[in-house]
Amino acid sequence: MAALDRYGLTDEDADQLRALHSMRGAIDAQTVSVPWIDQIELLVLDGFFDFTPVQGEILKCLIPRIPNVIVNLNHDEQNLHIFQPFDSTIEHLQSNAPFEIEKSRPLEGSRLTAKLFNVAQVATSQTASPKDEQPQTNNLRCTLCECSDRELEIRSIAKEIKRLVLTDNYQLSDIALVVRERAAYADTIVRVFGDEGIPCNLERRVEAADIPAIRACGKLFQLLRTAHEETANPKASEIAHLIKTGYFRASDESLDQLAQQFDQKYSLLLDESGKQSTSNDKLRAALGVGRWKPDDLENVIAYVGSELHVNAWIDRAHKLIRMFPSADDARSLISGAEADDPAATAEDEALQESDEVVMDRRTRPAPVAPAAIAWTILIMRHFQQLLSAMPEECALSDFLSNKRQARTTLLKLLSMSAAAKVCAARFPPPSAALNTRARLCRQPDRQRGLQLRPTPP
Repeated sequence: MAALDRYGLTDEDADQLRALHSMRGAIDAQTVSVPWIDQIELLVLDGFFDFTPVQGEILKCLIPRIPNVIVNLNHDEQNLHIFQPFDSTIEHLQSNAPFEIEKSRPLEGSRLTAKLFNVAQVATSQTASPKDEQPQTNNLRCTLCECSDRELEIRSIAKEIKRLVLTDNYQLSDIALVVRERAAYADTIVRVFGDEGIPCNLERRVEAADIPAIRACGKLFQLLRTAHEETANPKASEIAHLIKTGYFRASDESLDQLAQQFDQKYSLLLDESGKQSTSNDKLRAALGVGRWKPDDLENVIAYVGSELHVNAWIDRAHKLIRMFPSADDARSLISGAEADDPAATAEDEALQESDEVVMDRRTRPAPVAPAAIAWTILIMRHFQQLLSAMPEECALSDFLSNKRQARTTLLKLLSMSAAAKVCAARFPPPSAALNTRARLCRQPDRQRGLQLRPTPP
């Protein structure tokens, strides 16, 4: 243990013992407390049926402190001998606190489930009463369909499934689709069944890094993990990446305040557009002033210079506004700035080839309306202030003592858009799977529930 502590390592068993001591209120002869446990209102234990001695002692200390505790265990009345180990678990839990046992009702009409998980009983009943079986002389038990491609094959199967459900009163949970190579059929099954309105569950897994909302949060955390000086003055491209994800935006209240600042500082830019017949309201809407338009903001950021830091980006944006309404002056300003940039010069030299004409492959950005640049300046400054307001570091005790304030600060950093809220929501499983899961019912205060659910097929 001393070697582990010296190198900052840990041991699973030691961690469990340490957690048990903390629950009992003493670690190394020092009094400790875990106040946040008293704020827990619901504890759900699911996915296992046995506890180690240390885990049992932890639950013995934990269960009496939580008002509502629910334990989910598998159970089958027709195979009681298989689930005998659960009896000791139930006795152990009831020794800690009184539990109410609630057994989930078996699914009605699930013929396939009964046959699959009670093969011996089904075979015995069929052997004992062969006279009760109906003759199968003219009953086709197998239908062979010849299809030209995989798309037509799956679509024919989908139509047969719909026929069985609609005309023969089959349940979707009684129907299984078996293919030789699941990976080869997976995309086709999902697409065709989606078109036909048939719910299916292929248990397809998606890596967390491939979820758009997780990637967006990763960009934010990657920006916040840098030094505080860099976080207070990040690159314009980093803010553009956050905006482009579609999961982070300025709040509606902030947009209203920024629109008022625009009217105070840059309202005259709307009169210099040269479009005398267009009202200011239509022009503001076209330029995105006072609104949240990620694509327009990204274009303006790239036009001014996405590789610049925010302070330098704002300075160049102000220069561009002063040079307007002349678009040629704006082009010359950008070209001149890039000519003095060593990185840009090196990129141009890399394109030169012997005895050939130099080709400038970088596309010069088209001029942007000065009002759009001014609006983007306000957005960039607003994001910069939000990032600067985040503390660089704090002790865990300070965070726990001021968790409400810390949570409010984090939520104010960037407001989640409607798309993020929808993506973060937990969607229910397909309707076919709803019939095979026991519903989790919250018990009244100071009560505990012990659910027994049928073994899922």
